[in-house]
Formats: sequence, C-alpha cells, structure tokens
Amino acid sequence: MAAPRRASLRRRAPAPDDQPAAVTTWTVVDEGAVRAVEYAPRGQSRALVCLLPGLSLTDYVAPTARALAVRGLHCAVLDLPGLARPARVTEAHPARAGEWAAAWLRTRPVDLPLVLMGHSTGALAALAAATTTTTPPSLLVLAGPVFVPAHRRLSRLALAAPTAYRRESPREVPAALRLLRHAGRTASLVRSAVHLRPEDLVAGVTTPLVLTAGTADAMAPWHWLEHLHDRATAAPRRRVVVLPGSHNNLFTHPGEVADLVVAGLEPEPGPPRA
Repeated sequence: MAAPRRASLRRRAPAPDDQPAAVTTWTVVDEGAVRAVEYAPRGQSRALVCLLPGLSLTDYVAPTARALAVRGLHCAVLDLPGLARPARVTEAHPARAGEWAAAWLRTRPVDLPLVLMGHSTGALAALAAATTTTTPPSLLVLAGPVFVPAHRRLSRLALAAPTAYRRESPREVPAALRLLRHAGRTASLVRSAVHLRPEDLVAGVTTPLVLTAGTADAMAPWHWLEHLHDRATAAPRRRVVVLPGSHNNLFTHPGEVADLVVAGLEPEPGPPRA
C-alpha cells in the first residue's frame, strides 16, 4: 500500500449551535480515498478518536461522535470498507478495513493520545488496525464486538439478530434503509466477518482495552465480553463494561458510551484486573 496523503476538505454539515458540526474529509491512500466524517471540539482536542462503525454505517455512530467532541475529543468516523462509491475503497472484509484505517492513521499528527474504537463488525476492523498501525493507540475500545461462536453460521445469526435490537430507536430506520440499497456488499461483509475469530485476534492486543455492549445486546452478551477479556492477556489494562441499550447503543445512549471512552483515557487507580 502506497504512502497516504491528506486530501482537501469537502463538505461541512450544519449543526445546532450546541453541537459540533460534521465535516467530511477524504484521504487518498494508494488507489482509493478514505472518507471520514469528523467532529471537532470547540477548544483544544484532548485526544483523537478513530471510530470504525459496524457495516460502514456512519450515521449509527454519529450521536456518540458528537458526544465525544462535546467532551473535548476529536472524533473521526471512517467510512470503511465503504458501501457506496466513491467511498468503497476496499473489499468488504473487516481485516482489509483495518489495514486502510491503519494507513489513514499514518496521515494524522501523533501529538495527541489516540483512541481506536470499533462497533460491531467495525470492532473486528479496529482489532486489525490496532495490530498493524505504526501509531499504537492509547486505548482500544471494542463496542458490541461480533461474532460469538454460536453466531458464525448464517442461519443461527439470522435467528439471533432480531433479539439484539430490542431497545433501538425508530430514528435509526433511515440508516438501516441504506443497507437495503447495498444488500450485496453488506452480505459480503457479514460473510467475511463470521469467519474471523476475535478471541484469537484479541490475544495480540498490547494496549489498554475496554470491552463494552448494551445490556440487551444478544450479539455481544456478557459472557462473550468476559471471554474476550480473559483472552487479552497481553493488554496492560483491560475491563468489561455493560451499558444501557442493545446492539446500537452508540446511537441510543451516546453520553454513556462517550463517558466510558473518556474514563478509559484516565489513569486507573490501583492494580489492573488480572
């Protein structure tokens, strides 16, 4: 992959006076361009959060991105692997998305703490990025990480999926309709993701780690988070936190998720959990 370079700013979305504006940027990496939706705090940034959404649905994580910016963290939501052209920069595979995220990170300044955060299939991409980036993150956050072994057959996954979205908001419907318009690429991404074993990948994590999900998230139940926690033996600090909501609680409970990220950047009192 060729050396990345930063492209020009493209579009600024309006926002209420008390909310950070969404600014769309494009970064040229090799033969493609990574689209990012960025939310900057009003004052000096305390950290950079690189957020990889599940199924490349940037709208789902926008509330959490805004909440992070309100708390003083610059948040960039990467549209990877990208559903629609020209944002479609790589094959529909979490590992490839992670490689492109790592390349995007090489274009950013390294004078701020880096938080690498992924949701759902984006958590798999974040895992891949964390082990390939030349800028080790100060914190890795895996939110609603998929897929538990029982869901790695598509028939079982189809049965479990409805129970993972029991506490969602009707305001998520427009974003969900995007998946229908790109059903083939979405299906390819899911098929690729079910063959990955995050319980093996997480063993290579050497940075502080937070594992989280909603209380009603059947995709990432408590025992699965605990299993990933126990496998991450190389992480210097790791914890499991269950928050309100279900699978898409980055949309329904952004404040709680953002507070968790901020807390993860603070030094932990006492010895870390073994």
